[in-house]
Amino acid sequence: MSTFILILLGISIGILGYGLVSTMMLTKQKVRDTGNDASVPEEVKKRPYLRNPIFLTYGIALAITLFLIAYYAFSLNW
Repeated sequence: MSTFILILLGISIGILGYGLVSTMMLTKQKVRDTGNDASVPEEVKKRPYLRNPIFLTYGIALAITLFLIAYYAFSLNW
């Protein structure tokens, strides 16, 4: 792999990791006002991380980023 690809890989994984950690920290905080919130479905209570669209977005973004980096790393002419 070229140096550019390695730098791009490091930056991308760093941004995704920071976003994932900050989102996980926010989900662990207790909600102070639950006046207008609807009840959470039972399926979501069983698997809160799997059913959360934010975590699904992080997973999809990570998969696409790694696919693009691998594609460009193997398609470059050495």
